[in-house]
Amino acid sequence: MLSICTLKSASQASQYYQSENYYSNNEEPGYTQWLGKGSEKLGLEGPVGEQAFKKLLDGHSPTGEKLIQGSNGKGHRPGYDLTFSAPKSVSILGIVGNDKQVIDAHRTAVKKVITSIESEFAAYRAKIKGLMNVEKTGNYVVAAFEHIDSRALDPNLHTHCVLMNLTQREDGAWRTVFGDDLYNHKLLNGMQYRVFLAEELMQKGFNVVQTSNKGTFELENFDKGLIDQFSKRRLQITDKLQEVGFSGGKAAAIANLDTRPDKKAVNFNNLKEKWVEELKECGSSIEWLKDYSKLSLERGPILAPDPKITAEKAISAALGHLSEQQAVFNLNQVIKTAKGMTIMPCVEADLLKDIEVKE
Repeated sequence: MLSICTLKSASQASQYYQSENYYSNNEEPGYTQWLGKGSEKLGLEGPVGEQAFKKLLDGHSPTGEKLIQGSNGKGHRPGYDLTFSAPKSVSILGIVGNDKQVIDAHRTAVKKVITSIESEFAAYRAKIKGLMNVEKTGNYVVAAFEHIDSRALDPNLHTHCVLMNLTQREDGAWRTVFGDDLYNHKLLNGMQYRVFLAEELMQKGFNVVQTSNKGTFELENFDKGLIDQFSKRRLQITDKLQEVGFSGGKAAAIANLDTRPDKKAVNFNNLKEKWVEELKECGSSIEWLKDYSKLSLERGPILAPDPKITAEKAISAALGHLSEQQAVFNLNQVIKTAKGMTIMPCVEADLLKDIEVKE
């Protein structure tokens, strides 16, 4: 899943992301990482440093140089928050079950999708002969912050990718990001994250089961009772929608805001104890999670179905779906819809474009 919001204030953004940089245990700080070719251009790698993070939100380099002309920390829009959230079964196994390979799969998927988004959409607006054009740059500066719980204090593995509002042109000058396409292609980019995640999990011996025609999935044969137990936020939103009698994505987004509790600062060890108790309430245990992980190690890498066959099935499903929704549609719409019909990695090979679409 991918959610996006535009950051309004550098100071607020800085306080939020630093204060919520949770601890994985009593000693080690939560996982952070610089991502993007723009970060490399600025010499940024490894964990995110607080001072560099604050300067970049204000449109300055880590050394204090003004990168965006006219940026004084007040009128400059800091950037965008792209938050990638793992499926619930993945969150439970990775966080509660302390499965490092599952956490690594999520981190790798986030890196891959940021690279994909950067390559496809990184751009700025340029005025040429009086006309505004969108010029591609191929680089972003991204600070990734990994969090482990939801506002309902359920295990919720998710990464805030703070995309700074600056990108470098070929001549070395920095400009503000053209962000429209981040929103225009939000669903597609969320699907792409899930494709990468599914592929990484399968390489580690975990089988996955698609749960909708929008590319959502869960781990195969994972206890549904655990998924329901640790999905309190979803239940809160569903109850709110039933209460007001509305449905759909926009209504769900409003219900999310209406029911969202304040974020609570908690000790990870206390939270882990709470989760262990909830496991017991469901008739499960840490041992069950560890056995589940052990089976994946014994199974070894799982080969994905033939990409061409997967692509053909996705195209067929997309045509059926679009035909029910509208009378006329073009090839790009078919391809975009097909990408959401599968979690298999046929998208990377661009095989969808090679499949003949029959009239």
